[in-house]
Amino acid sequence: MVLAFLVTLLNPVIADALDLEEGTQLLQMDWLLSGVLIAGLMVVAIVSGWFPSRKAAKLDPIEALRTE
Repeated sequence: MVLAFLVTLLNPVIADALDLEEGTQLLQMDWLLSGVLIAGLMVVAIVSGWFPSRKAAKLDPIEALRTE
Protein backbone atom coordinates (compact mmCIF):
# COMPACT_ATOMS: atom_id res chain seq x y z
CA MET A 1 0.00 0.00 0.00
CA VAL A 2 2.88 2.32 0.77
CA LEU A 3 4.48 1.48 -2.57
CA ALA A 4 1.23 2.33 -4.37
CA PHE A 5 1.12 5.65 -2.53
CA LEU A 6 4.68 6.42 -3.58
CA VAL A 7 3.73 5.78 -7.21
CA THR A 8 0.95 8.37 -6.90
CA LEU A 9 3.65 10.95 -6.22
CA LEU A 10 4.59 10.58 -9.91
CA ASN A 11 1.35 12.29 -11.00
CA PRO A 12 3.05 15.57 -12.03
CA VAL A 13 5.80 13.74 -13.94
CA ILE A 14 3.31 11.59 -15.86
CA ALA A 15 1.03 14.56 -16.57
CA ASP A 16 3.99 16.55 -17.96
CA ALA A 17 5.14 13.63 -20.11
CA LEU A 18 1.65 13.24 -21.61
CA ASP A 19 1.11 17.02 -21.96
CA LEU A 20 -2.04 16.95 -19.83
CA GLU A 21 -3.71 19.92 -18.19
CA GLU A 22 -2.36 21.28 -14.91
CA GLY A 23 -3.77 19.48 -11.89
CA THR A 24 -4.73 16.29 -13.70
CA GLN A 25 -4.66 13.34 -11.30
CA LEU A 26 -4.18 10.01 -13.06
CA LEU A 27 -3.29 7.94 -10.00
CA GLN A 28 -5.38 8.27 -6.86
CA MET A 29 -5.40 6.32 -3.60
CA ASP A 30 -8.49 5.53 -1.56
CA TRP A 31 -7.04 4.81 1.87
CA LEU A 32 -10.24 3.42 3.38
CA LEU A 33 -10.82 0.99 0.52
CA SER A 34 -7.18 -0.08 0.57
CA GLY A 35 -7.30 -0.75 4.31
CA VAL A 36 -10.54 -2.75 4.01
CA LEU A 37 -9.04 -4.77 1.16
CA ILE A 38 -5.90 -5.61 3.15
CA ALA A 39 -7.95 -6.55 6.23
CA GLY A 40 -10.22 -8.76 4.13
CA LEU A 41 -7.29 -10.53 2.52
CA MET A 42 -5.75 -11.14 5.93
CA VAL A 43 -8.99 -12.73 7.16
CA VAL A 44 -9.19 -14.97 4.08
CA ALA A 45 -5.54 -16.04 4.53
CA ILE A 46 -6.02 -16.85 8.21
CA VAL A 47 -9.23 -18.80 7.63
CA SER A 48 -7.79 -20.74 4.69
CA GLY A 49 -4.92 -21.90 6.88
CA TRP A 50 -6.89 -22.42 10.07
CA PHE A 51 -9.59 -24.82 8.84
CA PRO A 52 -7.27 -27.38 7.22
CA SER A 53 -4.86 -27.30 10.16
CA ARG A 54 -7.73 -27.79 12.61
CA LYS A 55 -8.95 -30.79 10.62
CA ALA A 56 -5.43 -32.25 10.46
CA ALA A 57 -4.92 -31.79 14.20
CA LYS A 58 -7.96 -33.97 14.91
CA LEU A 59 -6.62 -36.91 12.84
CA ASP A 60 -4.85 -39.84 14.40
CA PRO A 61 -1.25 -39.73 13.08
CA ILE A 62 -1.09 -43.48 12.41
CA GLU A 63 -4.38 -43.45 10.47
CA ALA A 64 -3.33 -40.38 8.50
CA LEU A 65 -0.06 -42.05 7.43
CA ARG A 66 -1.80 -45.30 6.59
CA THR A 67 -4.27 -43.68 4.17
CA GLU A 68 -1.62 -41.86 2.16
